[in-house]
Amino acid sequence: ASYKLQNFYRDSNCRQMFKDNYTNIANRTNTINGLLYKNDDTWNFSEAGNELRYDQVNDPWQHSLLSHNMAEMLDWTEEITAHMKSVTPDKLITFGSMAHKWQWTSGDTIANGTDYGPDYDLFSQVDTIDYGDFHMYPTQGSDPTQIQKYGQRLGYPNTVNAPGLRAQIRDFVDVFKGNGKPASWSEAGLSKDISYSNTIYTLNPRVEAFRNWSNDFFGADGDAMGIWTGTYNTGTGYSVHLSGWNGVYTNENSNDIPIQDLISTR
Repeated sequence: ASYKLQNFYRDSNCRQMFKDNYTNIANRTNTINGLLYKNDDTWNFSEAGNELRYDQVNDPWQHSLLSHNMAEMLDWTEEITAHMKSVTPDKLITFGSMAHKWQWTSGDTIANGTDYGPDYDLFSQVDTIDYGDFHMYPTQGSDPTQIQKYGQRLGYPNTVNAPGLRAQIRDFVDVFKGNGKPASWSEAGLSKDISYSNTIYTLNPRVEAFRNWSNDFFGADGDAMGIWTGTYNTGTGYSVHLSGWNGVYTNENSNDIPIQDLISTR
């Protein structure tokens, strides 16, 4: 018999195994310093999961507040994060990217309805969620040289436009703060391998994209931001070389020293 993906959220045995696994990790002894992980101050944050999705398109209440997808994921989130908080009360708990809205709005990258399940307003209201978080890679669209469409739900035109992106960033922060939670843009990134366009939003060289995104986010009163991803390998793609320079520049976006300078000033 097949075991549907959605049973991960529905099945009581799956939920218990998930909770048991978290408990086991928290009570494991760090072999370097002899501390239980739950008592180790180097562990500060926990996600319920990474970009958790429901991925069901036959919800009879699709794209509404009555959505079954959203209700089941929200119930799972409440139960799982309550357990996580009970085991590690001094760790900050979050969902693992809430970057969706239950409303479906044509063109809008974030307001993509309930098929995925999460909603960043409803999920950040959960008592055992300590901070709101979202992952957003603004150029991961059909044209990777430009930002995607943002802000249509917020009244911006159904086109690629910088004000819509800035409005979406502000809305993440405003919603999280309105629910009494700090705001974290936990993953932001763009590839070294693409020559980006600056006609709509300055993206090239990529340090300027990171600078503009961080200015927009922190200017909206955001609290924390993470760049994806750091590596000591030469790497291409989304990697940021942690020494700043891998010894060989293949294009202007391979120089990560300016990105390191940007991080150090934040």
